Amino acid sequence: MLTSLDKEAAASPARPIDEGGVPALEQLLIIGAVGVYLLGVVWFYVTLPWVLIGVTAVAAVLARREYSTLAARRCAHCGYQRLL
Repeated sequence: MLTSLDKEAAASPARPIDEGGVPALEQLLIIGAVGVYLLGVVWFYVTLPWVLIGVTAVAAVLARREYSTLAARRCAHCGYQRLL
């Protein structure tokens, strides 16, 4: 005997997952994973180099400032600037 639920299930046009259908939640997870991956690629190839350039520039300025104030001394006798 078929119940009314069995008759509705038999008449339903929904396809099973193993026939090629992908659930909506799984599609959202795939799209989210691809988005996170692309954000990582953009950060690595675009943002990270500029951060490294900025850090290097700041380090160079600080090193130059320290080099010019500590390492170069003028001779008290003749005024010649010499490096220590």
